Amino acid sequence: MTIQNALIAADEWNTKNSLAIELLYRQLIYPHRFTMPTARLLFQNMKRDRLGPDMKFGWNVVTKNASPSLGNKAQTWAAPGLDNLTRMEYTPSIMYNSMGTNDVDMALMDSPQARMNHINLMVDSMHQGFTDVFAYELFSRHDETITDDNAVDITAALSLNPNPPQELTLGNVSSHTRRMLSLPMLIRNARAGGGHTLANIVTTTTQNVWWQPSIQDNAVAVITPSVAGDNIDVVETIANPQPADLDDFSSFFDLIQVGHEYALYNVVGSGLYRQLVALLLAITRRDIGSPLGELGVRASIGYQDYNAIFYKDPMMTWLHPYSVFAWDPEATFLLTDSRFDPTRGTGIYPWERISGGNLQATAMYMITQLVTNDRRSGGAMHGYTGS
Repeated sequence: MTIQNALIAADEWNTKNSLAIELLYRQLIYPHRFTMPTARLLFQNMKRDRLGPDMKFGWNVVTKNASPSLGNKAQTWAAPGLDNLTRMEYTPSIMYNSMGTNDVDMALMDSPQARMNHINLMVDSMHQGFTDVFAYELFSRHDETITDDNAVDITAALSLNPNPPQELTLGNVSSHTRRMLSLPMLIRNARAGGGHTLANIVTTTTQNVWWQPSIQDNAVAVITPSVAGDNIDVVETIANPQPADLDDFSSFFDLIQVGHEYALYNVVGSGLYRQLVALLLAITRRDIGSPLGELGVRASIGYQDYNAIFYKDPMMTWLHPYSVFAWDPEATFLLTDSRFDPTRGTGIYPWERISGGNLQATAMYMITQLVTNDRRSGGAMHGYTGS
């Protein structure tokens, strides 16, 4: 099973009956109902736009506030032409997953029911692969080893997981620009010796400091960031993590919410979640009617003083066990091309003959990117563990 992430033009497929896939197999167009909590939350808050001919997403953001400096009547403004707005640009990832058969296979299935069973089996497999890769992408870095066929070996990356996926790869990702962004890539600040560019905005320890999330590193833990390459400024390893206490979380949220009223989702691994249950027992709020409850996520607790909800995602346990990532769904979201969005019944090709060949196939096709229009609306705690 390979999830292909490649530039395939829509007109290379016979798309005459593309919307018929919903009648063929409804499961395919609802991937968010079968994936991990974080992906489901992002799907729930997805925004849609129509890509232009340049194949880019654009988004306006405020870079800084106008100066309210005090002065006398003869005050001369240093930058009278200052424009407080800038525009982000994202080149989206184009992800598709396809499976097919040939004339011989179809001829051996000499009844409509046999063919439909075969089709449904293929769609099930394709859907599961897409789901696994999508959930993995949300917490991955971009430095995984590229195999000979230009693919990230997800099975190897999740080998410590007691139930890793079987022979799963993310194909055609020889460059990090061919991959969707992840929370660790969005929620990173500029560290000493680092500096990175996100959505054409350069961020260093002195440049565009407003374009940085709030990061709290444990003072005792040994936290090693990547200092070069695609993952620059992303935390690479954490040694000697320390148990988190309530003061740690309070100081963390103070960093994010000064002057802002963010509603934060905080994704943690299993160990930290158990620690939080003990710490927040006196102020716990379990709200089954919340968006998390609607998604079937029963393991969530709220920190009412800071308008924050903690939940656990299995991917965090295996990829970032000593970290907490906070994000606001109004400011960090999936942005999808409205014409190629599987969750809306578009971007789906039904089981039919591919023009110019003897293959019959179906495919899920999605043009999307993980976007943030205010990096201060999120943050990360690194170097913390349960007691």
